[in-house]
Amino acid sequence: MTKELVTQRLRLRAPSMDDAPAFAKYLKNFEVSGNLARVPHPYTLEDAQLWLSLKKPEDSFAWCLERDGEAIGCVIIRNLGDRPTIGYWLAQPFWGKGFMSEAVHAVLTHAFEDLGVYSFNAGAYTFNKGSIGTLTKQGFVYGGRGFQSCAARGGEEMPEYRYYLTKAAFMAKKKQLEPA
Repeated sequence: MTKELVTQRLRLRAPSMDDAPAFAKYLKNFEVSGNLARVPHPYTLEDAQLWLSLKKPEDSFAWCLERDGEAIGCVIIRNLGDRPTIGYWLAQPFWGKGFMSEAVHAVLTHAFEDLGVYSFNAGAYTFNKGSIGTLTKQGFVYGGRGFQSCAARGGEEMPEYRYYLTKAAFMAKKKQLEPA
């Protein structure tokens, strides 16, 4: 079950069917969906409703990012028990304001402190500077290059940077960032 998390500017909670219109509104923007592996383009209300209705695997968690009562993004953990990965998206009007770094930090803190996770993997398309910045701010380390298909780009294999983060590295970084 997804635990609600609260940050300085966001409420992170389990997604609900009420989020479908906002998800459709923001994910229909190719600037967003073109940076994601599994999101088609164009993205429709029906796509959002289908994703929200699907039963999530027991080893996966999803958080809706809520700001001022509106869903503006999502953070997802997959395969918690075996090689966990973290992924996310944020509505374009909220880019460059630190919202995703804030949300990812809260989710990583929860995962490492409460869920028993010891490491994470993540990927970002080589052209997705915002996502790369979010990962490196949290202490993720570059682990190589690969390719990942992109549904919004017709399934085309896109170049991707791969990253990893250990609990020890995250906790050390977190301690550096905390006020003295």
